[in-house]
Amino acid sequence: MKSRISLAMLFASVLALPSSGMTQTTGQLAPVAVITANSSDVAFTMPLNFTHLSSDIAKIRVDCIIKSAALPSRQARGPGMAGKTEEYPVAAGQLVRTATVVVPISDLDNPAGQSASYTCSTMGFSTSQQKWDMFDSAQPTLAFRLSPAPANLTGNFTW
Repeated sequence: MKSRISLAMLFASVLALPSSGMTQTTGQLAPVAVITANSSDVAFTMPLNFTHLSSDIAKIRVDCIIKSAALPSRQARGPGMAGKTEEYPVAAGQLVRTATVVVPISDLDNPAGQSASYTCSTMGFSTSQQKWDMFDSAQPTLAFRLSPAPANLTGNFTW
């Protein structure tokens, strides 16, 4: 089975707060995000446009999770869930690229006509704190404070 699902998602250009705490924005919009399903695996393709990140952020992680009654209980993330995480290195405070996260689906239980929901989110890794955290405009930790904060990629599809 080969199917292709496309959805438009405006992913605003994301800039970190400089050490002075001022917010910077560019108003640029990134390209469309595309989801493809070949066989049973689902590939999420989304633009990442992080510039002026704190020098403390070493990596960006994209985590995609699919929830569906068609996913059997033996999936790695638990009953009705499947997911995959990819990490991308940050260089000179920037990460501008297209991320592709392929969620492996080893098996489906009667998928015809069943719906699925998905969420892809981004996090940053702080080298000084040795931890991952979500980006947010109100983050208490300056390294993770971004404005505008990156939105999650969410949606639904039918198998």
